[in-house]
Amino acid sequence: MAPYFSINSHPFLFTFAFLSVLLIAMFLDKSSLSPLLFVTSLLNTSDPVVHNARTGVSYRGTSKAGIEHFQNIFYAADTSGSNRFAPPVPYMPRAGTVVDATASGAWCPQAVGAAPLPFTRSWVANDGAWYAQPGLKDDVSVLATFRTFVLGLSQSSLRTLLLLYPVKDFTHLVRPNEAATAQYYRAAQLNRDIWFTCPVIDFTWQYARHGGSSNIRLYDMNQTKYGPIFQYMGVPQWRVSHLSDIPYLLNEDVAAGGDNSAVQRELSALLSGSAAAFAYTGDPTVSRGRVLASWPLAYRDQSTAALGKDYPEKLNLFVLGGPYGSGPATITAVTGGDGRSVREEALAWEKVVERCTFINSIREQIGV
Repeated sequence: MAPYFSINSHPFLFTFAFLSVLLIAMFLDKSSLSPLLFVTSLLNTSDPVVHNARTGVSYRGTSKAGIEHFQNIFYAADTSGSNRFAPPVPYMPRAGTVVDATASGAWCPQAVGAAPLPFTRSWVANDGAWYAQPGLKDDVSVLATFRTFVLGLSQSSLRTLLLLYPVKDFTHLVRPNEAATAQYYRAAQLNRDIWFTCPVIDFTWQYARHGGSSNIRLYDMNQTKYGPIFQYMGVPQWRVSHLSDIPYLLNEDVAAGGDNSAVQRELSALLSGSAAAFAYTGDPTVSRGRVLASWPLAYRDQSTAALGKDYPEKLNLFVLGGPYGSGPATITAVTGGDGRSVREEALAWEKVVERCTFINSIREQIGV
């Protein structure tokens, strides 16, 4: 028996109904006026397409588990060429273009598969100076300087931190005419290592051992142009505080009474020159200008045995300024020994490798 109502028996009726639905949908959705795209959506294809009626550009994405994905959509035009150092320019494909938004594009700043990026990273001698009050007297006060921001540390970890940073290690920093106590310097060092030094070491080491570039350079800023200003402010205990390296990197004087002596300007010229050389060639030691020619690679030993360890046992860095002058240094978990330079002996009291090995082992508790 023939069907009573079918497309074969009533073709004009079915055509009229289809066109009616199409026109209604187009009226309700003015952002997608293409009948072809509407038919595509009705057929529920695996590649959804969105049409921008204003620009005439369409975007083809993907659909998975009922969720539509559109990737690699540009927010502005490429910043190279005439667009370099200019205000953003809208990305405007020609009308009728169908943009392939089915996969993510190249990551910034290098394409996937390109050579690993080199890195420079650093810390400053008293990066943690601002985290503590000068009159700290006890362990509880020391721990309170970072426990406000780190809530996940276990009691065992807190006890280990206090043991790794005994107050006796900081008595030599106390000056007769200053209010800052040994506990203050203890807290400042803890904060420096938790927030600055140890994350720098952990990031660069993990990057190197998991296929990243071996061209990694570290520096320890041990000089500041802000000294006279800190004295005037009544905070001489800040010494070489956080951000002290910025005027050197930018090769700028510090106004309002900063120390802009010839020695400071010399160090500024060298560090800024190395920074420029690194940005241009990836090597901070070679340039037609003035650079830190002896700045070493942080992790020279790239053997499988060395990179197989979770944390480095030795690292190389460049010390900038300070009483023993600028130059390269090697720090290890060993606190003494023959063959160390005066600069390396001066750094040994910080026990950077030993302390950061523990701090980086509890980074999940810290929340990084």
